[in-house]
Amino acid sequence: MKPHPAPLLLLPLLAASACKDDLILADDTAETGDTSPTDDTDETQPDSVWEDQRAETSATFNGIYASGRGVYVVASGGEIWTFRSSSGWTSETLEVEEEELNGIWGTGSEDTMIWVAVGDAGKVARYEGGSTTVVDLGTANFETADGTADALTAVGWGGVYAWDGTAWNYEALPNHERLDDVWVSGTVAIGVGEEGAIVRRQGGVWVAMESPTDQPLYGIDGAADGDLWAVGKDGTLLHFDGTTWTAQEPFTSQSLWDVYAPASSSVFAVGNNGTAFHYNGNTWRELPTGVAENLYAVSGSSASDCWAVGNRGTALHYTGG
Repeated sequence: MKPHPAPLLLLPLLAASACKDDLILADDTAETGDTSPTDDTDETQPDSVWEDQRAETSATFNGIYASGRGVYVVASGGEIWTFRSSSGWTSETLEVEEEELNGIWGTGSEDTMIWVAVGDAGKVARYEGGSTTVVDLGTANFETADGTADALTAVGWGGVYAWDGTAWNYEALPNHERLDDVWVSGTVAIGVGEEGAIVRRQGGVWVAMESPTDQPLYGIDGAADGDLWAVGKDGTLLHFDGTTWTAQEPFTSQSLWDVYAPASSSVFAVGNNGTAFHYNGNTWRELPTGVAENLYAVSGSSASDCWAVGNRGTALHYTGG
């Protein structure tokens, strides 16, 4: 879901992708979020409906898994941050040679926690049973992963890799699409990415889907295969009804980086300059954040327990309203 430089050669082994902050001037809607300090007392900001839970760090928070009992965030510099309501934020640096960590998938909480973090240079870190292991798959980068503990799908600009419970296996895409996010349910996976790319895996084979846009798509989520949302550059918004992807009327000109859909009647989208919106099944409305930083990821355990994270340790908690 990160911004990238101009297209590279479309091969499984590509140069590592650039971090979000490196390419911010490629999208002029991002300048305020990345270069202006936050001023929570700015009277021009509407009243926030989010609780500010930012961490004391200059690191960029790129991806998030929120379990309801804890929040896990991957960040620039190979860091992973953990939030507990009883103790606040703690951090550690994983042994990924300070490569950017871009996405995280997780399941369980406390003693049953398993999480997998993915990042640049093909780094994959897996936490289970109290210890973390790191592997280097030698590909360009991973942006995110989704699935189950024994059947994960990781996507990026170097292709798709699938975890079968024992090993990671490369899977070819029809047109070497550069993917930024993936949604997985059972044996079905749908990935979105650069130039409006949308691909679907079913029966072990990836096929291209017809896309109504050529804008980069950064995030995808949904309550079911027949009710998916994709978001992207300059407010691009798409909906999938199980048969066709349809472009929706944009509700913002800000680039949207991620979407979280705990139910058909509750969908969250976040993006540049503190942008956050919610869909109630009929209409989208703004959820004022009170911050100016870009928001790159959103996750939660329910429609009333949602987290958004972004630049300079920004972390926001939404509990309804």
